[in-house]
Amino acid sequence: MRVTLISQYYPPERGAVRYSQHLAKGLAMRGHEVTVIAGIPHFPTGEPHVAYGRFLPKIHVEDSVRVIRTPLVMGSNRQNSRRILGFVSFSMSALLWAVTGPRTDVIIASVPPATSALCGLIASWLRRRPFVVLLRDIEPWRALKMRGWDRRACGRALISFFMWIYRRARRVVVMHEREVAYLVEHGVAPGHISVVPHGVDFVQLRCLPNSPPAIPRRLGRSVFLYAGTIGLVHGLHKFLEAMAEPRVRQLPVDIVIIGDGQYRPECERIVEAHQLENVSMLPAIPPEQVAGALAQADVLICSFRNGDDIPLCSKFYEYCCAGKPILVYGTNVAGALVTYIGNGRGCRAGDADSLLDVLSDFLANPEVWRCRGWQGRAYALEHFSQVLRDEQWEQILMFETWRARSACASMRSHR
Repeated sequence: MRVTLISQYYPPERGAVRYSQHLAKGLAMRGHEVTVIAGIPHFPTGEPHVAYGRFLPKIHVEDSVRVIRTPLVMGSNRQNSRRILGFVSFSMSALLWAVTGPRTDVIIASVPPATSALCGLIASWLRRRPFVVLLRDIEPWRALKMRGWDRRACGRALISFFMWIYRRARRVVVMHEREVAYLVEHGVAPGHISVVPHGVDFVQLRCLPNSPPAIPRRLGRSVFLYAGTIGLVHGLHKFLEAMAEPRVRQLPVDIVIIGDGQYRPECERIVEAHQLENVSMLPAIPPEQVAGALAQADVLICSFRNGDDIPLCSKFYEYCCAGKPILVYGTNVAGALVTYIGNGRGCRAGDADSLLDVLSDFLANPEVWRCRGWQGRAYALEHFSQVLRDEQWEQILMFETWRARSACASMRSHR
């Protein structure tokens, strides 16, 4: 089977783009011919990665996957206008490659950004191939809702337009069951929706070089670590404001934050304004060093805005695999899941009493929570395997390819 994956962001860029990489690599390892059309890596700094130029496309092979890097307007995570231009320019250049490139059996568009779905739909029409949407997040609804624009006329029009695109996909793949209801509400047929969560490559984790940065640790204090993107959805700035509350601040807890993102400057401002000497902010590290960093912490932090619709992120699965207890700050599916697994506790964002109770529990029972952390790893080994995700994807794509071929054969027989 020949697969074309359109994904504007692709490693070495950081964040949730690893799902696209795992998907492409997993299909290639199962014997399929995979081509990824991605932008020249530049996010989040807005400058091209050291191994790439700014304007010229590049074609190379990574883990048996053919990766086509196309030029686009580059913008940092703090340059919203340039990022929008980047979405549009990538869609145009990616469409050119998708239409004129090698033959394909199925086209997948990885969202966000939502414009990748439009590119994929047009390419599927022109090449007469089945179209599958990978919704790592429901865009543009999520971004508009976070900024309070989802109820404005222009916001509703954008949401309706992209829902129209999703309704025309042969298959829409989401990360969590809760996202199904929203798509069905907007007219996407339930039978066209599949749920395939993130997965973790345990073999890769075992083979990672042990060369992460040393995590600051002071005698007699516990280290709570956050490692990942610092964006609007994560609400980490609200967590730091809660840490400044006197009753919380006096606990023997040191917070270490590793990562970059749109809200990192806001987090740095809060640390400086409240003189939080128990908070250390370190730069982002390569993905291959994350597991080593997690191993040095006592408790791992998953921070989110309140909202049951907030999806799980890739770092949640890595946290579970690390065998450490997890603090989920903010109400969402992650808090419910760690309660179910037993490897962590959650509290509502903005509730200082709840946060104080959770932190005190971790500090009072370190051995108990250490054992529960390993309980979370055992659960992850059984339920979060990337091999299982690859099998789900392979079945979806082979079914949609077979269905498209059967429809074409039926049309020819009726002529």
